[in-house]
Amino acid sequence: GFHFMFEKPQLEKLRQQQAAAGKQAVVTAVKNDAVTSLRPRAEVVSEVRRIPVKGSKVEGSLSLKGGMIDDVLLTEHYATLEKKDHVALLSPAGTRGAEYVQTGWISDAQGVVTPGSDTVWTLAPGSASELSEGGAPVRLMWNNGHGLTFERVFSFSESYLFNVTERVTNATGQSVRLHPYRTVSRTGLPADF
Repeated sequence: GFHFMFEKPQLEKLRQQQAAAGKQAVVTAVKNDAVTSLRPRAEVVSEVRRIPVKGSKVEGSLSLKGGMIDDVLLTEHYATLEKKDHVALLSPAGTRGAEYVQTGWISDAQGVVTPGSDTVWTLAPGSASELSEGGAPVRLMWNNGHGLTFERVFSFSESYLFNVTERVTNATGQSVRLHPYRTVSRTGLPADF
């Protein structure tokens, strides 16, 4: 009786909220992919401040705008037989074959400001200034100006796996419900498809 009268309605309400949060994340990703013209990768990468990513088999950067992983090259693999350009595993929005990883939070409550793709993150005090395989993590922070501080921690293993941990510190004095999301966004088809 308790399950049907109390737990089941609570679970159904939570599922509906999570479904709505997932739809909002998809809308955000689609909006970010709506680019009017494609530009050279190097130009797009140089437009915003970045944190270098260095490994024995990969290199690239994390974008402070959006706090996302959107620039990863495979240094032992080339796009042509002439070994001119490295294979791009991830590329920022606005480039041909853009593919990037976004993580974040959304809220179903009105007025809760969460970071988005245009949010400019800062390097947290004491954070590593470069993401290297097996090295210290890079910590990014952003304060929404209304009592919530968001932290995103990136680490990178010798197995070339990125780990992203997110934390939120609530100093509002009120309960705030947030929903996490993760997306891998790809725009267009690969050039050799």
